[in-house]
Amino acid sequence: MLTREELTSVIRERIGMILLDDLDDLGEFDQHDDLDGAPGTGAAAYLGTDNLVDIGLNSLMLARLVIQLAAEFGGDPFSDGSATLADARTVDELVTVYERALRSGSEQPA
Repeated sequence: MLTREELTSVIRERIGMILLDDLDDLGEFDQHDDLDGAPGTGAAAYLGTDNLVDIGLNSLMLARLVIQLAAEFGGDPFSDGSATLADARTVDELVTVYERALRSGSEQPA
């Protein structure tokens, strides 16, 4: 089973990738650009206590994140009713939802 730190790392990495992809789609990011200071582009760009909406995730991005995490961890804690998106308003809360799901055995890492 993954540790909380490993879960946090994976989830923050996926969030960063989605935010960068959005910047790229908007033409606000070039692969040769320096990422320092770009919004949401690194683990240090936001805190675990930051609201997912405040760091730049909209509903479509959140759906993409959940799909990516389902593929990563082998399931979706939101689809079986063990959690709701209202339980995951911050990065830390999202980590907790997946931590509980993995701990309960309802989902196993791939």
